Amino acid sequence: MTLPYDPGARASDAKESAQAPFSSQAAWKRRSIRTQYSLLGPFDVAILGEGEEPLVELAAMMRSGGGRGDVPGTAWLSADGRVQRRHRSALDREALKAAIFSVPYEDMPYREYWEAPRAALSSAPVAYQSGAGEFRLAEIRSVRLITLNYCPMGCTFCSSTNFLHAAQGGQTARVARLDEHECLAMLKRIVRVVPDVRTIIFQDDIFVFTKDARILPLCDAIVAAKEAGELPAGLQFISTNRIDAMTTERLAAMRRAGFRVLGFGVESFAPGMCGSSTRPRSCLTSIRCSRRRDGSASRRSWT
Repeated sequence: MTLPYDPGARASDAKESAQAPFSSQAAWKRRSIRTQYSLLGPFDVAILGEGEEPLVELAAMMRSGGGRGDVPGTAWLSADGRVQRRHRSALDREALKAAIFSVPYEDMPYREYWEAPRAALSSAPVAYQSGAGEFRLAEIRSVRLITLNYCPMGCTFCSSTNFLHAAQGGQTARVARLDEHECLAMLKRIVRVVPDVRTIIFQDDIFVFTKDARILPLCDAIVAAKEAGELPAGLQFISTNRIDAMTTERLAAMRRAGFRVLGFGVESFAPGMCGSSTRPRSCLTSIRCSRRRDGSASRRSWT
């Protein structure tokens, strides 16, 4: 169950009205989610950091008739109303791999999810269907795949980069991600389960690092898999990257593999602001770099 979201509700009112047992309480989203603030709402427990292992342990406690317990990786309110936290180490590479490979794509109703926008597209004018409509259809029939635990760039404005550090009690989390062989295995699995997928969106905060030993072998493996009929020839990809990680060789390889949208972040047009947020490259420098390296490669997407 997901509790209704009411942006006008006071946290104190939500706390007083939260009489449901723990087993019926789940996610309750507000505009700004912090442990202290959210636990004043209808929560018994909040998950810190990655939720895979804490949720499994909480579910086991609930099945056995126990309460919320003292589960590593969670925070809760004590009897005196103070927030108690028990930190937990982030998933290591093997645990992250196991979690990604356990994502139940087989149980996800992608075709039902795609049907409404597809039906709207089919009623559009014929000219649109054959032109921009084909592009939209490729976006509709998409599946997301994550291969990285977090972005390690440390931009000061970003909470994501500090998310796992805080959940571990302030210790720096180690970067973990799938290698090229594991990425390819996941792509094949997704295609096998959802054969009419047209685009796979790599959901990583940063897909290509400046020092990256994965991207070129992965692109070569995708091309080989398409030639062998193990992946559809028209399968396309979208990823978010750093502009200074894009070389002519990498862009060419990604285009051959089927990457059609490459996203790059521009947090500010003010040079001083970029410097204060550990972004040494200015917006204009990034755009010039993109134009110089791009040629006729994949479409750029600036966010």
